[in-house]
Amino acid sequence: MQTCWLNDEEQQIMNDLDGLPESEKIKSLEDSIAEEPDETGRRVLRTLISKLKGGLL
Repeated sequence: MQTCWLNDEEQQIMNDLDGLPESEKIKSLEDSIAEEPDETGRRVLRTLISKLKGGLL
């Protein structure tokens, strides 16, 4: 498995999701995108989803 580094913001989000199965993490992140008013925030969430789906986390 390839290791992927997270920036501080990504790490904080993943810490908040700690303990959830991967499918629930992805669902939570997708739901958060819809509620996030800031484009930068949506970009961070989309990046995390891609990393999770790609098996990098």
